[in-house]
Amino acid sequence: MANEEKQPALFEKGEWWDESWKGMPEFDQKDLEPYKTVYVHFESREDMDAFAKLVDQRIGANTRSIWYPEAEIGRFSDKRYIDSLPKDNEPSDVEILEAI
Repeated sequence: MANEEKQPALFEKGEWWDESWKGMPEFDQKDLEPYKTVYVHFESREDMDAFAKLVDQRIGANTRSIWYPEAEIGRFSDKRYIDSLPKDNEPSDVEILEAI
């Protein structure tokens, strides 16, 4: 029994992606869920228009939800991390959101 190899631990090896992700910024997912959701039913178009005026937001026949106060909805699917900034004379569509 003394010559048998010790069984490797499951958690000491690390993940397959560890090497690729060294030095990358930490991902911090903020909670974007609303505090409370309330369903509002309207008996008529006029009632819906009056409510829209009251909350100062556009509400149409296809509106599924609104935020009060009105919130800017962020889109992140078109964002990416880069490892260096483009040089001043290079054309670029890079927008700096936050410098680390």
